[in-house]
Amino acid sequence: MDSLKFPWTGEIVWAVPPPRLAVKVLWHFKWSKCRGVFIVPKWTGQAYWALLQSDFSQYILSSYEFPGGRFILPGKSGNQVFKDFNGVLSVFVIDCSRNL
Repeated sequence: MDSLKFPWTGEIVWAVPPPRLAVKVLWHFKWSKCRGVFIVPKWTGQAYWALLQSDFSQYILSSYEFPGGRFILPGKSGNQVFKDFNGVLSVFVIDCSRNL
């Protein structure tokens, strides 16, 4: 199921998108006017990072960083995006439901 085809309005979303979908997920947060947690690698050269620092900065309530190697567990399928990831994970608490 493609969750980006449905509104998340009124939901509290836990989003850990593959990096290639991170920008779409951020815009879906805003379009749906929802709240939630958005977790991505701290890759400052990526488009999603620029959005977090500009257009979405007003919606970020708090942010945290964790070492990825300690917190990523293997999935059942073995087809995981962050299999050998040892970088930093950035966690953002986002509230797009507020009228700013």
